[in-house]
Amino acid sequence: QVSNQWNLVWCHERCYKAEHRGHIRRIRDTIAPIGGKLVAMKKAVQVTAWMSMRSNQEAPYILITDWREAQPFMRSLQNTSIGHQPSFTMV
Repeated sequence: QVSNQWNLVWCHERCYKAEHRGHIRRIRDTIAPIGGKLVAMKKAVQVTAWMSMRSNQEAPYILITDWREAQPFMRSLQNTSIGHQPSFTMV
């Protein structure tokens, strides 16, 4: 495992819509050279499931979401170990 790898998790109900294709491409192109990988998900429940499948040793992640998905996500964090929580969250 390379220690400089990390994930940018974008949780937004419209992340896969055509209007965001350019955003996704620019984000991927920007973060890839510095070890980042974009993980796009539509719902907080998907992020929570993704988190639970990860080991504590996996690459850290940053979460970007909107308020609609932040609320259920924050509730799910109450029952999550520290190792599975995001390094940074932006709403």
